[in-house]
Amino acid sequence: MRSEILMRRLIPASPALRLALAALMASGMLALSGCEEKKPAPEVLLSKGRVKVAVKWRNQYSNQTGTALGTAQNDKIGTFYFTGADNTEVFVKVLDFGPEKPYILFHGGLTDFEYAVTFTNVATGKSVTLKKDAGKLEGGLNNTELAH
Repeated sequence: MRSEILMRRLIPASPALRLALAALMASGMLALSGCEEKKPAPEVLLSKGRVKVAVKWRNQYSNQTGTALGTAQNDKIGTFYFTGADNTEVFVKVLDFGPEKPYILFHGGLTDFEYAVTFTNVATGKSVTLKKDAGKLEGGLNNTELAH
């Protein structure tokens, strides 16, 4: 669907060419890379799929809790929202400077809700959880605990 919209924008005056491209795409002979829609998920894979990130949150005003939904923006950065996709609440970043050094894990919140970000090394299963208390506007990092 998204590639069809992209084709209409790129080739608006040529319905015949659009049909030909659609046929090539349907046959698997042509793919528009980078056109895939990013679907939010409860976990985001960063650092070439080696680090899984998940966010749990709590609204201190209503005591509502939940699991945030996120998308990877690139291989290093992910964003999460709590209740609405149009309201990004937490940013995360994972830096990798090689197997001899631990991953560097960052989080930053645009919310006063309480949240906890869990970074998991997919290969080893080891996890590190970074927390932000309710009512505070802050972020944090850990550069010692999540080894390769």
